[in-house]
Amino acid sequence: MAGLNKYDRALCYRLHDSTRWPDFPDGNFLDRLDRVATRALAKRTTEGYLAAILIYHQLAEEILRLLLCDAQFHIQLAVFPVHIAFADRPKQMFGQLQQQLAETVDFWEKDRLIEKANQLNSVRIGIVHKLTRRGSLAGVAKEAKKARRLCEAIFGHFEVAHDSFRLIFHDFKKNLFVD
Repeated sequence: MAGLNKYDRALCYRLHDSTRWPDFPDGNFLDRLDRVATRALAKRTTEGYLAAILIYHQLAEEILRLLLCDAQFHIQLAVFPVHIAFADRPKQMFGQLQQQLAETVDFWEKDRLIEKANQLNSVRIGIVHKLTRRGSLAGVAKEAKKARRLCEAIFGHFEVAHDSFRLIFHDFKKNLFVD
């Protein structure tokens, strides 16, 4: 790696170590949250339904965040040796992540994933921001079950997209950055 600048060395180092590729910071905790949401839904209480909706929304948000990291890493590899940096925005809201993901490189399942994310966000908005206008709690159970289905669909689309990104990273590692 002689002759490479700091950015180049860091990118090459990251590419050569797949444990440094984009991934969930704590996948075990996210799995635990998913189980909590499932148990909350199974309680068949208003509190359980509300908790499940919020947890499913948060899980989907983490999926969007990770796919955005995948896309940004892909862009960095694709434009190498040009230096490109992306701002670290840890406090982005769901809608901002959706927008950024919509505006980045295309990937498998992108349109379907964003569509389901929009639907899930609409469920959350309808519950969180319009709960007092509902007049009753009728339909909250239905919305919670819809949130679960949407989150499951988002996760299915995510798995395809994330796996395809990892294959792309592997190809870059194998073909572009030969030792």
